[in-house]
Amino acid sequence: MTQRRILLDTGVIVAALNQRDPDHVRVVEWLSPVRASWFTTEGVLVEASHLLRKTPSAVARVVQFVAALRCGVVPLSALRLARAVEIVEAHHSLRLDLVDAVLCALSEELRIDELASLDRRDSLAVQRPGRPRFIVNPPPG
Repeated sequence: MTQRRILLDTGVIVAALNQRDPDHVRVVEWLSPVRASWFTTEGVLVEASHLLRKTPSAVARVVQFVAALRCGVVPLSALRLARAVEIVEAHHSLRLDLVDAVLCALSEELRIDELASLDRRDSLAVQRPGRPRFIVNPPPG
């Protein structure tokens, strides 16, 4: 059986690390049994660290969380950034930010169709050439 490959977005990290987050229990319960190859981008780590900045040792906790998942952090490149701009422009009615668009570009490049994200509306609306719509987890609460 092929191992799941999942892209990791900011909200899942924030909810997992912040016990006061309304999605904390749902995210932790979903993550617990998941066995997958994880991938993310640098921007996700920056966003998560920023959103958790009032939490003691936020940066260390974000890095430790990603390391515990054995999550590959794929670096930015000029080609990925150019594709991200194309994605934002093609989906101008959505509220995609640069990190969302880079994750979409990465999903096309690595052929990953599952996304761990709390932003279902925009994630499910993104059209990816030659790829199905994202499978977005965790399921809604």
